[in-house]
Amino acid sequence: MKRKVLPTITSVMFILNIGLFVVVIMMTTDVCINKDGNRSKKITRLNARRNLEENHNYIASLIVKKGDHAPIDIFKCSTVILSKHWTLTIAHCLLCFREFGDKSIRIVTSTSSQWNTGREHEIEIHLAHKKYLHKHSSYNIGLIKVVQPFFGKFEEFAILPAVDYLYVENSTAMSYSWNIATSTQPVLMPFLQVAEVFLFSQQYCKSLNKNHWKYVTSSMICAGIYEEKDQVCTFDSGGPLVQDGIVIALMVWGARCNELPKRAVYIRLAYFKRCIEEVLDGDKIPQEFLKLS
Repeated sequence: MKRKVLPTITSVMFILNIGLFVVVIMMTTDVCINKDGNRSKKITRLNARRNLEENHNYIASLIVKKGDHAPIDIFKCSTVILSKHWTLTIAHCLLCFREFGDKSIRIVTSTSSQWNTGREHEIEIHLAHKKYLHKHSSYNIGLIKVVQPFFGKFEEFAILPAVDYLYVENSTAMSYSWNIATSTQPVLMPFLQVAEVFLFSQQYCKSLNKNHWKYVTSSMICAGIYEEKDQVCTFDSGGPLVQDGIVIALMVWGARCNELPKRAVYIRLAYFKRCIEEVLDGDKIPQEFLKLS
């Protein structure tokens, strides 16, 4: 009669460790799965510590399409979808219309891992805040209206902050982009990138950007990383800064990826909430915006 062999403590611990390893791998997959079981955009996590399986189908790309004006597709900026026909971006991103012309440029919503594949939307009109002057402007905000409406499976509307939204110092947020950098030069990636950052105080922000301190106004917020030397940073103009599913800001300038603290300056969307809603709700262009010629 064979003697029954009981598992030793060592073997039990080995099995438990294998199981824990499998669970960790499953939890850290970089493909988001929607509630209906379908895959959404693939994202790469850059040392992020938060669960990132949140919806990001409101992120689209402003692209110069391959043709007479460009030998290949050219990524210009990120945008966020606000309604059936409107997206929000940074005003200086609209300067590409001067260089390439309206007919060469599209808003592309990616249904795969590539920024230049997906549904294309032709441009009907593009607007900049009338007080926009330059890249460091306090009014560096722009809107783009498309011809074909956003209604696709991977096209959802972003949630903007309330007018009185509180930007809490040292709270964390997620910065999304297609570009990353470990130095001052951005690298365009095939997958959507995300990094966890901290919101800096205005005083601290100005001390870090001494050459441009006068440009850091109440319409702006700084965000970045204090100490993580191996952390890569996101690098898109128009890239959204997100807290609890709310797009609270868009990246505008000042990314510093080759020194600590790594940081960038963003436009606070709460500051512009009312005039943005006027564009979305009305048939006429409000006086705060005009076409950037």
